[in-house]
Amino acid sequence: MITGLKKLAVGCTASMIMTQHTDFVVSMSLGIGDSTDGVYSIVLPTSDRSYCTLQSTQIIDTLYNDVAQPGAAIASASCSSPPCLSVDIFSTAQISTIKFKVESTFPNSLVHVSDQVTISIDCSNSDN
Repeated sequence: MITGLKKLAVGCTASMIMTQHTDFVVSMSLGIGDSTDGVYSIVLPTSDRSYCTLQSTQIIDTLYNDVAQPGAAIASASCSSPPCLSVDIFSTAQISTIKFKVESTFPNSLVHVSDQVTISIDCSNSDN
Protein backbone atom coordinates (compact mmCIF):
# COMPACT_ATOMS: atom_id res chain seq x y z
CA MET A 1 0.00 0.00 0.00
CA ILE A 2 1.35 3.41 -0.97
CA THR A 3 0.35 6.51 0.96
CA GLY A 4 0.71 10.19 0.13
CA LEU A 5 4.14 11.78 0.00
CA LYS A 6 5.52 13.17 3.23
CA LYS A 7 8.01 15.99 3.63
CA LEU A 8 10.78 15.58 6.19
CA ALA A 9 11.88 18.90 7.69
CA VAL A 10 15.45 18.62 8.94
CA GLY A 11 17.04 21.43 10.89
CA CYS A 12 15.83 24.94 11.53
CA THR A 13 14.24 25.83 8.21
CA ALA A 14 11.81 28.43 6.94
CA SER A 15 8.98 25.92 7.45
CA MET A 16 9.50 26.10 11.23
CA ILE A 17 6.50 27.62 13.01
CA MET A 18 7.32 30.26 15.63
CA THR A 19 4.57 31.44 17.96
CA GLN A 20 4.38 34.19 20.54
CA HIS A 21 4.14 32.57 23.98
CA THR A 22 0.72 32.87 25.64
CA ASP A 23 2.37 34.44 28.73
CA PHE A 24 3.90 37.30 26.69
CA VAL A 25 2.77 40.58 28.32
CA VAL A 26 1.82 43.38 25.92
CA SER A 27 0.79 46.08 28.38
CA MET A 28 1.91 47.21 31.83
CA SER A 29 1.95 50.32 34.02
CA LEU A 30 4.59 51.94 36.20
CA GLY A 31 4.37 54.91 38.53
CA ILE A 32 6.27 58.15 38.25
CA GLY A 33 9.62 57.68 39.99
CA ASP A 34 9.56 53.87 39.84
CA SER A 35 12.79 52.01 39.08
CA THR A 36 13.87 51.91 35.45
CA ASP A 37 15.94 48.72 35.81
CA GLY A 38 14.55 45.35 34.78
CA VAL A 39 10.99 46.62 34.51
CA TYR A 40 9.90 44.14 31.85
CA SER A 41 10.60 40.41 31.48
CA ILE A 42 10.60 38.92 27.99
CA VAL A 43 8.76 35.63 27.58
CA LEU A 44 10.36 33.85 24.62
CA PRO A 45 8.42 32.63 21.60
CA THR A 46 7.99 28.93 21.02
CA SER A 47 8.76 26.88 17.93
CA ASP A 48 7.48 23.57 16.65
CA ARG A 49 11.07 22.24 16.71
CA SER A 50 12.45 21.87 20.21
CA TYR A 51 16.00 21.46 18.91
CA CYS A 52 15.93 24.93 17.31
CA THR A 53 16.99 27.01 20.27
CA LEU A 54 16.87 30.76 20.46
CA GLN A 55 20.15 32.54 19.67
CA SER A 56 19.39 36.16 20.56
CA THR A 57 16.81 38.78 21.39
CA GLN A 58 16.79 42.43 20.44
CA ILE A 59 14.55 45.37 21.35
CA ILE A 60 13.29 47.01 18.14
CA ASP A 61 10.85 49.71 16.96
CA THR A 62 11.17 51.67 20.19
CA LEU A 63 8.88 54.67 20.66
CA TYR A 64 8.68 57.28 23.43
CA ASN A 65 5.31 59.05 23.39
CA ASP A 66 4.83 57.70 19.85
CA VAL A 67 8.08 59.22 18.54
CA ALA A 68 10.98 56.97 17.49
CA GLN A 69 13.46 56.83 20.38
CA PRO A 70 15.91 53.90 20.11
CA GLY A 71 17.22 54.20 23.69
CA ALA A 72 13.82 54.34 25.42
CA ALA A 73 13.93 50.58 26.11
CA ILE A 74 17.09 48.48 26.06
CA ALA A 75 18.36 45.07 27.09
CA SER A 76 19.02 45.29 30.81
CA ALA A 77 22.45 46.41 31.94
CA SER A 78 22.34 43.53 34.44
CA CYS A 79 22.35 40.85 31.72
CA SER A 80 25.57 38.87 31.75
CA SER A 81 24.98 36.63 28.72
CA PRO A 82 22.58 36.44 25.77
CA PRO A 83 19.76 36.13 25.28
CA CYS A 84 18.85 38.95 27.63
CA LEU A 85 15.31 38.56 28.94
CA SER A 86 15.12 41.72 31.02
CA VAL A 87 14.38 45.24 29.75
CA ASP A 88 15.43 48.60 31.24
CA ILE A 89 13.69 51.84 30.30
CA PHE A 90 15.36 55.22 30.30
CA SER A 91 12.97 57.20 32.52
CA THR A 92 9.92 57.17 34.77
CA ALA A 93 10.25 60.89 35.59
CA GLN A 94 7.02 61.96 33.93
CA ILE A 95 3.75 60.68 32.53
CA SER A 96 4.69 58.96 29.28
CA THR A 97 4.38 55.85 27.15
CA ILE A 98 7.18 53.58 25.93
CA LYS A 99 6.50 51.06 23.17
CA PHE A 100 8.72 48.41 21.61
CA LYS A 101 8.80 44.98 19.99
CA VAL A 102 11.06 42.02 20.71
CA GLU A 103 12.91 40.41 17.81
CA SER A 104 13.94 36.81 18.56
CA THR A 105 16.47 35.13 16.29
CA PHE A 106 16.78 31.36 15.82
CA PRO A 107 19.42 29.43 13.80
CA ASN A 108 19.58 30.11 10.03
CA SER A 109 18.51 33.73 10.64
CA LEU A 110 14.90 32.76 11.33
CA VAL A 111 13.24 35.69 13.10
CA HIS A 112 10.10 36.12 15.18
CA VAL A 113 8.87 39.66 15.93
CA SER A 114 6.55 40.05 18.92
CA ASP A 115 3.42 42.10 19.23
CA GLN A 116 4.05 45.65 20.41
CA VAL A 117 4.65 46.06 24.15
CA THR A 118 3.31 49.23 25.81
CA ILE A 119 4.65 50.48 29.14
CA SER A 120 2.61 53.37 30.55
CA ILE A 121 4.13 55.63 33.18
CA ASP A 122 1.41 57.37 35.16
CA CYS A 123 0.49 58.65 38.62
CA SER A 124 -1.68 55.67 39.57
CA ASN A 125 1.20 53.53 40.90
CA SER A 126 3.27 56.37 42.33
CA ASP A 127 3.82 57.16 46.00
CA ASN A 128 5.20 60.59 45.06
